[in-house]
This record gives sequence, C-alpha cells and structure tokens, in this order.
Amino acid sequence: MKTRCLNLMALSAMMLVCFCFCSKPTQSDEPIVPEDPEDTTIIKPVIPDDTIPVPIITDSTKASFTFIEDGNVQIINPSPEKIITSFESGILNISSTAEGMGFELSGTASNVSICLYTLYQATVILDDLSLTSTTGTDLINIESEERCILQINDSTNNVLKDSGTDADSTRACIYSSGALTVTGKGKLEINTSHHHGINCPGGISILDGEISLSTGKDAVHCHDHISIDGGKVSIMSGDDGLQVKDGYISISDGEIDIQSVNDGMTAAFDEDSSSTPFINISGGVTTITTSGDKGMGIDAESNLYINGGVHSVTVNGAASKALKCGGDMSVSDGEVLLRVNGGVLYDETEEDLSSAAGIKCDGKLIIEGGNTNLEVYCKGDGAKGLNVEGNITINSGQVYVESTGNIASMMDSTSSPKAIKCDRTIFVQGGDVYSQSNHSHAMEAAGNICIYSGTVCCKGGAEDKKCGLKAEGYLLIANTEGLQSPVVMAFGNKNTKPTTATNSQCSISLTDKVNSYPTGADVSILNGGESIFECTLPFAYNQGRMHLIYSSPALSTESGTYSFMLSNRKLADFSIEGTLTEVKIK
Repeated sequence: MKTRCLNLMALSAMMLVCFCFCSKPTQSDEPIVPEDPEDTTIIKPVIPDDTIPVPIITDSTKASFTFIEDGNVQIINPSPEKIITSFESGILNISSTAEGMGFELSGTASNVSICLYTLYQATVILDDLSLTSTTGTDLINIESEERCILQINDSTNNVLKDSGTDADSTRACIYSSGALTVTGKGKLEINTSHHHGINCPGGISILDGEISLSTGKDAVHCHDHISIDGGKVSIMSGDDGLQVKDGYISISDGEIDIQSVNDGMTAAFDEDSSSTPFINISGGVTTITTSGDKGMGIDAESNLYINGGVHSVTVNGAASKALKCGGDMSVSDGEVLLRVNGGVLYDETEEDLSSAAGIKCDGKLIIEGGNTNLEVYCKGDGAKGLNVEGNITINSGQVYVESTGNIASMMDSTSSPKAIKCDRTIFVQGGDVYSQSNHSHAMEAAGNICIYSGTVCCKGGAEDKKCGLKAEGYLLIANTEGLQSPVVMAFGNKNTKPTTATNSQCSISLTDKVNSYPTGADVSILNGGESIFECTLPFAYNQGRMHLIYSSPALSTESGTYSFMLSNRKLADFSIEGTLTEVKIK
C-alpha cells in the first residue's frame, strides 16, 4: 500500500502542497475558554474465544466415504452400530451417535449430496473431494447442535460446484446448522451460481486453509459470528462477501480478497432484533472491491473498530461507502486505504441526494495511534471523504483525505464533494492531518473546530467561497498544556480569523487585494532572512483573492520583523503584535 508521510512538524521544511482555510468568527469581545473533547473512549468489544481443540482422528475414529466413477460410494465404517449410513437417489445419509468421530470424504461425483446428522462434535474431512450438482441442494449438510470441524487435508484440492436454481434462500454448497470451525492447509473451491457458498446459522471460524468462493448470493452467510484468524479467503460474490446477522465479524489474521456487487462485509440486524452487530479488525491483510450502487465495503450496524493490519477498500457504485457504521468508529492502528469512485444517487424516499463517502459514521469517529495511516481518495461527483454525525477526534497518526469530484446536481438537489464533514465538533490533538477538496470545503464542522496540537493542512476549492476549513461555531488554534504546539497553514480566497481564547497561539491573517498568484508560485515567510514557511501553490489565485492564515510557535512578538514573499519578491513586512496579527496588502 502506498503511504504518505506528512513530516510537517519541521517548521523550515519545504511544503509542496497548498491549503485553504475559512471559518466563522466568534461574536464576542471576551476570550473563550477552550472546549475539551467529550469522552473519547470507545470500549472495544471482548471477542469470545470460540477455538476448540482439533481432535486427532485415527483409523478407529474415522469413517471413510469415497465416491467412485460408477456413481457408487465405498464406505469404511469402524462403528456400524453407532453410525448408520445409506446412499439412495444421490443422497448419502450419515447418522451418528458416536463421539469424537471423523468423516472423511473423497472422490468425484455428480448430482450427489451429503447429509450428516450427529449428536456430538464431529470432524468432516475433505480429502480431494469433487462434487458437482445441478439440483440446487446443499452439497454438504451438517446437522448438529455442537460446533463441528471442517478439516481441509494438507496438499489436497477440493471442489464443490452447484448450478441449481432452487429458490430456497438458505441453500448453500456447505450448510451447517451449528457452529463450524475450518482448519487444515489444503484448498477448497466453492462455486454456486444462485446460492450462498457457506451458510452457518451457528457461526463460522476460519483458522487456516485456502478457500475460494464464487457465488450468486452471499459467499459466507451466518448468524452469530464470522471469525477469520488465518488462512487465505478469496471471494467473488453477486451479493455480499461476508454477511452476519445478529452477531459480529472479527478478523485478526489471514489474507482476505473480496469482490462483491453489494457489501464486502456486513454485520446487520435481523428482523425484530435487539442485538448490536459490530465488526472488529485487529490484523490481517484485507482487499475489498464493490461494484453496485449503495455497495458498502465494510458495514457495521453498530460499532466498527480497526486496530491493526493492512486494509484496502475500493467502492465504485453510486452512493457507496468504503466504511460505514451505525454507531461509533475507531481507527487506532494499521494502514487503511479507501478509494471512492462513485457519485450520488437520488433517494426518492428522502427526496434528496445520497452521496458516496470514504467513511460514513453515525456516531463519533476517533483516530489515534502512532502507527495509524488513513488515506481516503474520492473521485466521484458529490462524494465526501469523511462524513461523520458525531464528533471527530484525532489524537495521533497520519490522516490524508482528498476529494477531487465536482459538485453533483440532480432533481433540484445538490451534493458538495467535501473532504471532511462533521455535524458536531472536530478536535485535533496530535498527528498530521491533510485534507483537500478541489471543488468544496476541505474540512467543515457544524460545531467548532479546535486545534490543540499536531499539524493541520487544508486546501479547499478554488471557486468563490469554497474554504479549506469552515466552522459554523468557532475556529480555535490554542496551546494546550502537555501537548506540542500546533502548526496550521492555510491559503484561500476567503478566510475569517481564528477566535481569541485564553491560550490562543500567535497567528497571522494576511489578505492580498493587489497581486495575482499563478499556479506554481512559491510563497514563503522569512524571519531574519531565514524561511519559517514555504509553499508552492498548485493552482492560481486571481487578483484580490488571496488570503493566508498561518499559526506556528515560530511566530513571536519578540522575533522582530517578518517578510512575506511571492517568488522571491517581497510583498510585505510585518511584526507580531499579539495572538492575531492582521496584514493587508492593498
């Protein structure tokens, strides 16, 4: 994954980016008291330990079933009094009351299905098994109230193919009524044109194996849980990749590649449910691509936690979201790359446009962790990078958000391609944050924007009144005890002043009503002949349209004269007069 290191803490470093900044001033002569973030603690879930010892199967505890070319099956049954078998009309029925048994399946057959009924935990062993069917029935059906094991023998290739068109929504190549654990280092290929690949109402845990699924419906469809702790899972789905109802998805290791029409992975409510479906990703390498309108890369009805691993999500459909949750979201470690290529979709129920987004969070969003790298790239018209209804709190890590689409218009409604949009307050208390919108606001809060530490760089659209940073409340840049002083750099065509607070940091507000700034122009601020800030502008500001805001510990009332330079040409000299110094070129 490509990463961007925003090493902006060195004040003399060359800045090869451009920033725009706009906010609404506080209408008060009295300094405000800086707002503290609300509780930023997200209590991460306790994932149940559903691992079970994999029993050692010997000849005395293994029943073998080998399908042969003439359509029959060879059976070796070590306990015929407890294991009753029959093979009629293409259905191999196995009924077992024996404990600790393994049932090994091998050979090749057409239009054959296997039904195992067991009172106890059992191990189903795949040993170069190849089954094809046109009947639409479950190829392997495990009926047990106990957690059973699906063992894919090492170095074996196993294939289950079903082209049946039975409309039963529960049909799958593998169905297990109870929980299922998948282990072994062999390969399993599942191909079904109209049904689920694996359906486990009791949940599934994948520990190992190389599993590929090509399905018309959900590749893995479960209740209770889907846990992936190893192995390699490759999915091509005409519906969802991983779907759990009334439960959770947990990924701690393994390689997962999902290509789906609808959601890549989703933890959803079932009807009349009081559960809190969540997704927890703490490791592994995940690649997800969705193609359908409103297709979500990762979708949790309640909370979504990412705290490790390397993850890439690309969504291509209109109104699609790379990460979506109905509750809170935390990104506290790992690398996360989100690409959004879709635009807007008109919602007839809401009579409004539904836009695509990198992150859509109905609760609060917390980003932290020194190893966190979050990158969001939005190309679709009207698409938003981060769209959060609660507070956004950034404590550490690196955040890069870019929205390059145009403003979308449809049915008398419009959607602006904002890079970061927050319906409450944005807090930055550390880390490196860069946001850019080519045709709208780069960072917008319906409440306040409070910058207490870290480096914040915002670039808004070049059009009139398009701002890099816009707060409906106030914009505060302040020194905070125990935190490194913030650095804020901003260019725009319309900016307002940072508000005055009890601990405001020195800032300048520079307005140029005379000069034009062409694309590629070098802008800098010198103090004593040495540069404290340099920037190359990636687009032009017309005459009378340039406004700079800069805040840094490098600005001081005791540091003499500063010079503002355009391509080595001095435009203004100024000195710092207090927490906010206004410089006007006219």
